[in-house]
Amino acid sequence: MLEQVIGLPLRYLGLLASRRKAQHFRQLLKKEQGISDEQLEKLHAPVGLDILAETPEEIAIGILAQLIPILRQKKPARAAREATDGKALAAPTAVEATAE
Repeated sequence: MLEQVIGLPLRYLGLLASRRKAQHFRQLLKKEQGISDEQLEKLHAPVGLDILAETPEEIAIGILAQLIPILRQKKPARAAREATDGKALAAPTAVEATAE
């Protein structure tokens, strides 16, 4: 499914996964689907800011914290993630996308 939406003009495209699974998934997309590095840069994986979340509710807060700047169009989520040293949350694999 991700390979079908990654080329669309989305404000946010995220993958809910562990760092290891997200890296593996990126490699698969690149190798098997021919997804470019430029397209993969659009993918926020894993999603969410690293707030040391442990519960599903806390994980959701981390994800929302990453989305709020995008919704308010002030600070890109990638910059928000970089502000936390690139750390993000680990959770089971899923794909969520929001269109502009």
